[in-house]
Amino acid sequence: MQKWAKFITIPTMTTATFRVVTRGLRPGYSAALAADLLVALFKCDKEKIAPLLGEQPVTVKKKLTADAAANYAQALERCGCVCTVEEDAAPPLTLSNERLQRLQPALFDLGRWTSPAGRESWFDAIRRTLARGACGAAVVVDAAQSIVAAYANELDCVVLLQFPAAFGLVHGWQNGTRLLAMTSYSSRDGGIAPDLQPGPGDTGRWGNAWPLVADLLTDDHAGLAARKRAFTDAEWERAWQLGRHLLAGGSAARDGRPMASHLPPAAPPVCEPGRLSRRSR
Repeated sequence: MQKWAKFITIPTMTTATFRVVTRGLRPGYSAALAADLLVALFKCDKEKIAPLLGEQPVTVKKKLTADAAANYAQALERCGCVCTVEEDAAPPLTLSNERLQRLQPALFDLGRWTSPAGRESWFDAIRRTLARGACGAAVVVDAAQSIVAAYANELDCVVLLQFPAAFGLVHGWQNGTRLLAMTSYSSRDGGIAPDLQPGPGDTGRWGNAWPLVADLLTDDHAGLAARKRAFTDAEWERAWQLGRHLLAGGSAARDGRPMASHLPPAAPPVCEPGRLSRRSR
């Protein structure tokens, strides 16, 4: 059996956005002068800009590029505001136990687990990857077979994941349906998983990927949509092309369910819960 080191989460690779926050008046500016300048800048009543002059932080604008945020902050500073530019932090995606049970009923069959700690380690690992894993574009590349290509940024390749046919039907998957993969990685010390083909953008640090299709695990539709909007059309197209290329070459897909999506297709199933949990963390 192939052995892989512990899977870890790494920062997402999607493009960062920023917010501009005001934190009171700059020295040398009176509240009256700052108010007049802000009214002229925003073309609004003084009542609407009053919170910007108080002591409490106020987020004035979100989801800006770094350059746009810097320009916005400079304009506010010229009006007398103390400003900071901060990176937007999207709330983590939360796990739906109901969705997880439909996808991986074995986790909820207590009779299968000789160790409660082993079962809990799976829940912890899934929650952690869903919340803090690296975001990647995922595309349905064979709707008839419920096969998804999940892009692994750090390896610059896709992981083919196959789900029970019912999932594709229930969720209305078609070829090209866009999904979201949240991925953890393991060290390259044990080699590269045999089903992965690292591309030219490979960082050289990781040997395997553990992708989770977030659409099947969370009810946070707004969070899913926000993360998908961060991908360019080129990223979606790359996931599609890489996935179709693997299928055309006869590559097999991994079992896409969370307890198996880290295992190459030829790997035998792991029956002992403790070993399962260690390999997936």
